[in-house]
Parts: sequence; C-alpha cells; structure tokens
Amino acid sequence: AFVGMFNSLWLMPTYGTAKYHEETADITDPIAMVSIAHVPSGSSRLLATVFGTYIVFGFIFYSIIKEFEWFTEHRHKYLMRKSPSNYTIYVSHIPPELRSSAKLLDFFRRSFSPDAVLEAHCSLKIPALESAAGGRDGLVNKLEHAINVEEITGKTPTHREILKGNRQVNSIESWTQQLREANEEVKERIEKLETMHDPRSYKNDLEASIARSMKGQSIDATESMSLTGNAAKSLNDVPEHSEVVPETEGKEGGVLGSLVKVGGGALGNVAGKAGGLATSAVGAVLGAEDGEPREAGFVTFTKLSSTQAALQMIHHPTPHKMKVQEAPEVDDIFWLNVGKSNYSLQVGSLISLVLTTLLCLFWTIPMTFIQTLTEVEKLQELLPFLEGWIENAPWLGAALNQLAPLMLIIVNNLLPYILEFISTFEGPVSNSVLQTAVFTKLSAFMIIQTFFVSAISGSLISELQKMIDDPALIIDLLATSLPGQSTFFVQLLMVQTFLGLGLELLKVTPLAIAAVRTLIGPKLTEKERNTTFLGLRPLADPKEFEYSQLLSGAILYFMVQFVYSTTAPSTNWFMALCFAIMIPGYKHQFIYNYPTSPDSGGKIWTNFIQICIPCMMIAELALLGLLALKKSVLAVPFMVPLLIFTYLFSVYIRQEHYHVTAFLPSRECLIQDLKNREGGEMDYEFLKGQYLQPAMKIKLPVYPENMGVAREVAQQEVKYLTPPSSEAEIIDDEEYYYASNTTNPPMGDPLDGGDVSTLGGSVTGGGSNVGGSMMA
Repeated sequence: AFVGMFNSLWLMPTYGTAKYHEETADITDPIAMVSIAHVPSGSSRLLATVFGTYIVFGFIFYSIIKEFEWFTEHRHKYLMRKSPSNYTIYVSHIPPELRSSAKLLDFFRRSFSPDAVLEAHCSLKIPALESAAGGRDGLVNKLEHAINVEEITGKTPTHREILKGNRQVNSIESWTQQLREANEEVKERIEKLETMHDPRSYKNDLEASIARSMKGQSIDATESMSLTGNAAKSLNDVPEHSEVVPETEGKEGGVLGSLVKVGGGALGNVAGKAGGLATSAVGAVLGAEDGEPREAGFVTFTKLSSTQAALQMIHHPTPHKMKVQEAPEVDDIFWLNVGKSNYSLQVGSLISLVLTTLLCLFWTIPMTFIQTLTEVEKLQELLPFLEGWIENAPWLGAALNQLAPLMLIIVNNLLPYILEFISTFEGPVSNSVLQTAVFTKLSAFMIIQTFFVSAISGSLISELQKMIDDPALIIDLLATSLPGQSTFFVQLLMVQTFLGLGLELLKVTPLAIAAVRTLIGPKLTEKERNTTFLGLRPLADPKEFEYSQLLSGAILYFMVQFVYSTTAPSTNWFMALCFAIMIPGYKHQFIYNYPTSPDSGGKIWTNFIQICIPCMMIAELALLGLLALKKSVLAVPFMVPLLIFTYLFSVYIRQEHYHVTAFLPSRECLIQDLKNREGGEMDYEFLKGQYLQPAMKIKLPVYPENMGVAREVAQQEVKYLTPPSSEAEIIDDEEYYYASNTTNPPMGDPLDGGDVSTLGGSVTGGGSNVGGSMMA
C-alpha cells in the first residue's frame, strides 16, 4: 500500500490532467477524475499505468521472497522445539496386519532403528470407556460444586435419587460413592484394554531378566525385516513379539538397553497364548466394539531426524496406505475423526466440495440484492415505495448508500460458521486442519462473491453461461465493471476495518457472553466463575484466535489493492490507513487477549501465499482487458511480459519454497539432536503417553480439587477421599488445627471462602502418599 501511495503521487496528476474528451466529459466525481476512467481511449498516458503496475508487482515479488526467508527461519525454530508434536507423526489408513500398538511399534523400530522410536499408540474404538470417563468427569464437577455450596453457604446440598425410591439423599455422600465406583470402573476398563492390546506385558519381567544377561547384544541385520523383495509380504511377516527393553540397572538415564528378539520358542508361544486369551476375555467383558483398533495411530520418535525422515518416506506400496503427516498438538486433536477410513474421507471431501459449490452459486442471491443498495436509483426501481420516503427524508438516501457495506459485513460474518460445518465432512484430524480448510473456502468466497459479484453487479449464475460460451468475456466483464467499483470497495473495507476492529478491541461479543455467564451456571468460587459453562465463556477463558476469518478477510484487502493500486491510485491511501490501523490492533489482541496454544506453526500462511499469487494474475488479466478496451496499442504488449513473469514466479515458488518450510533440514535436526543429548540422554518424560486417547490417560482415581485431607478430618471420618487401601497419611499440624476448629475458622479457611487444603491432580489408589499438593 505504501508503494502504491508513492505511485499515486505521480499517477493521480497524470490521470487528472488528461485532455478533455467527449468519452470522459460526464465524469465529475473527484475520485473518478484521478483514476484511469478519466483517461480517454488510445491515450499515451496509459503507459503510466503499465509502469506503475511493474513497480507495484515487482515490489510484491520481492516482498514474497523476503517473507519466505523470514517465515522459513521461524518455522524451523518452531519445528526444533521440545514439543510432543515435533517428535510424533500421525499414521492413517494402517493395514489390518499392523493395527495394534505393538505391531506399529515393531514396524517403525525395524524400519529405522530400535532406539529411534519411543512408543506407538494405535487408536481404539472405546465408546464404553469414553462414556464412563465422561460420566466420571461430570461427577467430579457436580461433587466439587456441592462441596463449595456446603463450605461457603453452610448448607449441605441434597437431591432425590429415583433408584433409591425417590428418597432425599446427601449429595456429597452420594456423589462421592458414585465417583469411587466410576474411578474403579474406568481403571478396570483401561487395564483390560492395556492387557488386550499389549500381550507382551505378560512377559516383560522375564524379558527384562534375559535382557540383563544379554547386554550389548543386538539383532543381526539378516534377521531384521527385509527391506528388499516383496514389500507387501514383508509387511505381513512383521513378528508380533519383539521389544526393546529399557535397561534399568547400571546406567542412569539410558533410553534403551538390549534388544531381545522373541521370534519363537517357549517364551514367545506363552506370550502369544496369553495375549490371545486376554483378547477373547476382554472382548467378552468390554463388548464387541470397545477395544477394536482404528485405522490410525501416533508414533513418537526419540530424535528429530527420525521424525523428519519418517514424514518424507513412503511406508507402504499401496496408495492411501500408511499415510503419514505431522502430528497435531495434543490439545488440538479431533479424536472422533482419528482413524476414519479412506473411503469415508473421500466421500466426505466430495460432499464438502458439492455443498461448497452450491453455496457459492446460490450465495449470489443475497449478495446481488445487497449490491443494489449502493445505487439508490436501482433500489427505487426494485422497491418503488422508497421514492416517496426519500423525497420526504433526503438523509435516507445517504443512509441507504452506507447500508450495503454494513449488510455485506453482517452476511459475511455468518459465512464462516456455515463453511466450518461443511468442512467437518472432510474429517479433519485437528482444529488447525479444519481452520485451514475453512480459510481456503472463505478466501474463494471473498474473491468470487464479495469481489467479482460486487464488481459484475449481477448474478453469478446468469453470467456463468455467457462465460462458458465465450471465455474471453471474463476479461471484458472485469475490464468494464471493475473501474467504477473502487468507491464501493473502499467503503466496504473502511467499514470492515473500523467496525470490525472496533468491535474486536472493545470485545463487545465476549463481554456480552461473559455477562450472561455471570448470571448462569456455577459461580461460588473463582475457579467456577472462570470456567466455561454451556458454551458461555468468561473473560478468563478466551476463545482461540480465528485465523481463518482474519486472513480470508485480508485476501479481500489484497485483491482490492492489486486491482486498484494503479487504476484508482487514491485507493492506496485508504488501504494504507486500513493496514496501519489493523496491524497494531490485531497484534495487541493476539498477544494479550488470546491463548497461544494450540499452535500449528504458521501453516495457514503458506495457503495465504498460494492464494495471493493467483489473485495477482487475476488482477493483471483484468488490467490487460481494461487497457485493451482503452485501445492502448502500446500499453497492452507491455503488460504481457508481466503476466508471463508472474506465472513463472508462481512455478518457481512452488518448486522448493513450500517444501522447505514444511520440513526441518537434516543439518538442523542433527544440531538439535546433539544439543538434546549434551550431558547424557534426553529426558523423554515430555513425550511419554502424550498421544494416548484422553479417556485412557487417567487411570488413577480422580477427585475434586477442593476435597482435601483437611476436609476429611473436619468431618471426623475418612470417607470422602482416601481409598480404603491407602496407609495412614501425615497431616500437617497447622492444617489439622484449621480443619478441626471450624467453629472459629481463621483467615483462609474453606468455611470463610478460602482454600486451606487442595488436592491437585489425581490420587494414587494403593500408595501411601496423596498425589498432588497437600497445602494450597
């Protein structure tokens, strides 16, 4: 925009001082008089347009190259972080012979090296476990609120239970007992699933003993999985029982000890039979569905180099088998879409494409009506009764002129939610993938509907047939329609900038939702007040930043800039003002008001550039058609090289630039891997178990945070928290005093709204210590 402002300093005088001509005699608008519309056909002044276009687009090419350099540097820094997603890959469409965590682990350990792969988790169908875990979470929330009610109000909450004859019961006692039962049920289901899908657990102790006596031994290369010959056969022949056993004695921090190969023999047979018995037994207990493996899983590596190599390799000779991609961040995963079959994904993508196309075609109906509002004369033809109203109230005409941009913004704000629903048919595995799909669709809508339909001032359906019959009509249509629409787009973007950013900075919508939240839902404690309830978010729990909506809106700004930078130079000043306001405004919001996680590492940016370059070519074609209509014999030939260069630039960028940003180079991988191992083996605790399904992660009993040990003592009996198998626990004297003297509680006592003792996290079932913090 600032380069365009520089151009406008000499382009506007060039256009404005054009000699009088009958063709331009009726142009009286000050903005139009300093645009290309004021230049008569065949004028040599049109060469100034070409020269200015070369300056603008030349600077854009340079900026894209520099942006890639900056983005690549920071993208690689992101990929080098100690984050579970950087050490993990998502494997989809796993063939049946590898659909278990053990087999998936064996496959990748044999494909790379035994010490290169830390763990693998094949996703399972566990509706019963997920239902039990969800019920447990609900009980925790209800029980925590009930305890808050008793401690703050002094009244013991009660409720009626239908299963007990509709009898009134103590809510805390009843839900505590139900929570104990739910904890036990979840624990049993997880343990049975672990047994079912890890038959080697029966021989772990024996293998560890053998491993200690075989230190230093490794698998011979001839015994490992063949990497030549029939690849499909080698996949089917992967043994089930081979394992890397960590060496636990004599070497602290060692990731891997010795490799024990159990291809046959007594141990392998016993383990295989045990696993088979476990599978059938658990299948009977859990039902036919619970425990059935899905077609996808996550594999975690110990080195960045192994992760990056796995992402760029083909792992199966059959198309659409063993496809790999970057693992999303743990909190960003849509677990319901993990493991969808290739057939369902292909059908879903087709449905999404059809629905998006139909929506794009029929969206022109409201858009065309809104466009008519910009010209009061057309609106009066459509609604004759307005003529009398405008005569009686002249201000109504000016108001209607501003109504179109406002209505367009309102309608466009509904579009992302519709497209997000349509994109769910594609089965995105994470929210970042969903946002990328929404961004692509929104950008297409902004270009086709908001820009072209507004410029054409007609229905896309009615114009499509003409374009199909005569493709050259597209350029003519753009050339004749675009010059007169610069004022409309300036109005639109100015309203969108000031109104949209104003609402964003003032947080009008979040404040309204937060106000409703203060009236609805639990709000006795600070934690309850800061928790989302029924989708109503308090200010302390902000929604994620909507990158897709912001960047798709930016596409419209860039499209207007590309088209009108040299044809209507005054547009540059308004665009510069918009960018100057939006950059600090959204930067402030992003830094201070939105969570930074989950983070996809800038994936939408590459899609943004991929869309911007075609937008540049469309703008150049429109300008070429406009110059042709102006009958500029000299200007048209000079525009052709720019169009060719833009195409070649697009080809050049697609060769390597996107690929380099997608992966971490081997040199950086090696540097980071060596750095991670300085002073010994890297601590892998931040990786272990991260990509287990949420319902399988918490096997230990879970209780509310406000159900502390001090509360048990205050109740003169240990019945709420401590599991029956636990040993006697040591209670801090001060905490015991606070809990025992509830009639005169000191500052910080729960009865006074404070928090003397809390329990953070889960509680160990059979240990002697309470997990989490004893003292708040």
